[in-house]
Amino acid sequence: MTSKSPFQIGGVVLPPYFVGRENNIREITNGLKTLSQNYLIVAPRRVGKTSLLWAVKNKLDKEKEIIAIYFNCREITTKAGFARKLVELILQEYEKNHSIKGYLESFKRAFKGKILDAVRRLDKIGGSIGNIGEVYITFREGEINEEELLERSIHFLEKFSKEKDLHLIVILDEFQKLKDLNGYLFELLKSKIDTQKNVRYCVSGSSISMLNEIFLQKDSPLYMMFTKIYLGSLDKKTVTNFIQKRLRKFNIDITEEGLDLIYDYTHGIPYYVQKLGHFCFYQTLFSKRRVDAKMVHKSFHRMLIEFDEEFESRFLDKFSPKRRAILKEISKTDGARVSYIAKKLGLDVNFLGESMHFLVESMVIERKSRGFYDIYDPIFKQWLRNEL
Repeated sequence: MTSKSPFQIGGVVLPPYFVGRENNIREITNGLKTLSQNYLIVAPRRVGKTSLLWAVKNKLDKEKEIIAIYFNCREITTKAGFARKLVELILQEYEKNHSIKGYLESFKRAFKGKILDAVRRLDKIGGSIGNIGEVYITFREGEINEEELLERSIHFLEKFSKEKDLHLIVILDEFQKLKDLNGYLFELLKSKIDTQKNVRYCVSGSSISMLNEIFLQKDSPLYMMFTKIYLGSLDKKTVTNFIQKRLRKFNIDITEEGLDLIYDYTHGIPYYVQKLGHFCFYQTLFSKRRVDAKMVHKSFHRMLIEFDEEFESRFLDKFSPKRRAILKEISKTDGARVSYIAKKLGLDVNFLGESMHFLVESMVIERKSRGFYDIYDPIFKQWLRNEL
């Protein structure tokens, strides 16, 4: 069945729509497969962080001796919730990879129904799975607390991997969200990682400030335990080759000027490349089978209109009046110095320090050189310009 569009917008993006990260995938999968590294992936919004993690998982899934799980930390609000989900995902992947059934269902029985029935099922399974199921029954009966439950679940990873002669790879997306668990998990991992010979972690996040607190400062709990990889925009050659290749699948050409404009508008941010490419393709359905500069301009303005409500809500809800004023000043030019921003706002430079720090740590603006900053998201920047 032929796709209705050459491009994919939103969701997990997989090949042939996912391109330009081959070196990252190779490095990360090799490091995890050989159990030589844990990885921290840092990336702004919409650059394809989650898709990269799934690409890594899909490649690891081809290795018979590896069980890899993907875990979206946004879904977790309690220590017990994290612990339970962790074990369930491991058992789910193990059953899928080894065509076995019953482990996951027996484990889930520890949370519902009659306890005696759950105990019988777990006794029948035995081993590390039976043991962790019994731990959850004791938690259900109030004999242990959430922190002990979490500790026993993390310990289960190593016990299970040794018992089944497997390597376990735990992929945690938006890892900084777990900071809400009072930092206990970070301290727990610090104490366990070095002893977990068959387990490795790959985590990601989009908040530099939180990730600094967790990984990158000398007094942070996981300092020097993870190899950091920064995921940025795609280069121009990758973007133009991708656009041309995808359009040709539908017998559509694009001019060189049109290709240049797509890159200039998107700055190589994958989500925007897909979005703008789709809008350009849509126009060809009603006219000539060729994308030119005029079509790209028209598609870009349509895209801006679509993002209007999202950007307005984000701008008003996330940023204080001072931060909004800073962003407006930066949007007027191709970047600006702090001294220039302060002068335009009629403020002392020292009064901008905290706000500039927040905007950098939130990956809203990026430091191009000393004292010189620009807005990272080119679509958001153009929206701000239109609002002035």
